Amino acid sequence: LTKKTEQLTSQLEKRRKKLQKLSIYHHYLDKVVESSEDFAEIREVIARHDTLVMTHRDLLVNEHENQDAIESERASLAKFREEKNNEILNYNNRVSGFVHM
Repeated sequence: LTKKTEQLTSQLEKRRKKLQKLSIYHHYLDKVVESSEDFAEIREVIARHDTLVMTHRDLLVNEHENQDAIESERASLAKFREEKNNEILNYNNRVSGFVHM
């Protein structure tokens, strides 16, 4: 029984310390709510944060997809330019052949 009481007391003390460490965030969010006209409660601030985090993730995914598409288009453009330059060289060779006749 004494050992169990000591364990529970130890747990209680750890949780009190953790609560004290985390209370600074609660105070900070209280100040944000007090100074803001956009938020009436802390949960609105947290909800807005969650929304912004999700939007940021979506934007990162979109940016990655767009970068992949750009790289693909650059490769296609390089191939197209090479093909057209080869065509121009072939036409120039043909024209040169006609001139020497």
